[in-house]
Amino acid sequence: MKKIVFIAVAAILSISAQAQNMFDYYGLTSPSINGTARYMAMGGSFGALGGDASAIADNPAVLGIFRSNELSFSLNVNPVHTRSVWNTYSIGSDKTKVIANNLTWVLNFPTYRESGFIHSNLSFSFNRLKNFGRNGYIKNSNSQYSLTSLIANMTNGLTEDKLKFVKNTYDPYDNPDVGYLSVLGYEGYLIDPIASGSDQWKPAFGGDISSSYRFTESGYIDEYNFTYSGNINDVFYFGTGLSIQNYTRRVESYYEEFFSDGNNFSLHNATDISGTGVNLDLGIIARLSPTVRLGASFSTPTWYSFSKVQASDIVSTKMSAVHKTPTYETLYGYTSPLRAQLSAGFVIKQHTAINIDYVFMGNKIQRIKNSSEKFLAKSEFDTENNNLRKYTLNTHTIRVGAETKISKHTKLRLGGGYMTAPIASGAQKDFNLNTTLTAMEYFVNNPQWYGSCGIGFQFSNFFLDFAYVYNKQEQDFVPFTTDDRSFKGAMTNLNHSIVTSIVLKY
Repeated sequence: MKKIVFIAVAAILSISAQAQNMFDYYGLTSPSINGTARYMAMGGSFGALGGDASAIADNPAVLGIFRSNELSFSLNVNPVHTRSVWNTYSIGSDKTKVIANNLTWVLNFPTYRESGFIHSNLSFSFNRLKNFGRNGYIKNSNSQYSLTSLIANMTNGLTEDKLKFVKNTYDPYDNPDVGYLSVLGYEGYLIDPIASGSDQWKPAFGGDISSSYRFTESGYIDEYNFTYSGNINDVFYFGTGLSIQNYTRRVESYYEEFFSDGNNFSLHNATDISGTGVNLDLGIIARLSPTVRLGASFSTPTWYSFSKVQASDIVSTKMSAVHKTPTYETLYGYTSPLRAQLSAGFVIKQHTAINIDYVFMGNKIQRIKNSSEKFLAKSEFDTENNNLRKYTLNTHTIRVGAETKISKHTKLRLGGGYMTAPIASGAQKDFNLNTTLTAMEYFVNNPQWYGSCGIGFQFSNFFLDFAYVYNKQEQDFVPFTTDDRSFKGAMTNLNHSIVTSIVLKY
């Protein structure tokens, strides 16, 4: 087995053994296009046109263009296909869910004036911002690198008595100087001391290596939005909203290695991350002429309170039984990216509408903190926050949507978008030697793009809309960090959305 030098260690004497990192917040830095069928068919591009329930979350001034009460509901059939490539192996996996995308109630309050403040609106919306449902499997043969080498490297400096359980006397998981993965490696006989009584360690298995990783991911990001808007002279629209977000994500994974000397091991990890956050939204739309509208909006960061619960176990050919870690929970705060949007809308001869959105997400302001930490205080999450500043990238998204009326009761829609990568391609999972983290793998998100189409039917005050969205995002898969940046696989996520919306105006 090739000897390598690992660079995944931040500081052995750090006071923190926490297991948070920048890869935990997938979905908050790379959102999906979800909502009504009309919104999705136009690529989520409505920031200046307005009048769609899902676009209220992007720009609350969109609500000001509504001229009646409205109730809408959307359902999404969401097949997700993942395709992995690692060396010579290419493997596909599928998962399908049926999701309630959106439920919105709009209340219109006219002033019955011919000019000035014409009317105001209130709305309550439920939006499924992100669906985490997917399965994946990736496999590699003839690898030069083994997780056992990383574990040995992490364990250097610890003598065997620091890793060994002593009934009713000593539990290594209670020792803040000992990492959980070191204990798992010792209990699984994955590592051996270089000599009796030594505090230096080496991998216990040898020969050629084959490895595999399989996972199941589930969960969602839901948003509950309360918005107020106003209309001045049918020329200027303004809005403000309060959003409450609920984040739930579970990842269950198995990382396995097989050695030509006949040994193998399987590391199982289950991680649950859940939290609730709140943010404020502000927006305006100006009608410059009957054919041109401009929009702008700003969303503050979402201030989250998170809980992360993790549990792990290991089994190997040298063990007689599975060894499990304690279930470990961390409570902490998190500040998400801020969001700003500029939009331009064009209405052509009252039958065709085109909208262009530019969205900026300030990912570099992300921060993790203890829930009791004071503002500007020195954080126990300094390593994690330094990594956020070092590796995250601000993202830029362009969205374009178009709608045209082809008959009295029928409209056709097209849309698309492109979002830059939220994280540097060379990002890695840094951690402390005494970390509770046992899942060493991570995914680095690359740019994503999507295309959409749809059709809508109007029957008096009743609307029936349909949409199809194809979303593609590629990720680099790294099973654990080494000094070799080429040691990685690739995961492609192909997300299909088939959406139906029912809208009632009254």
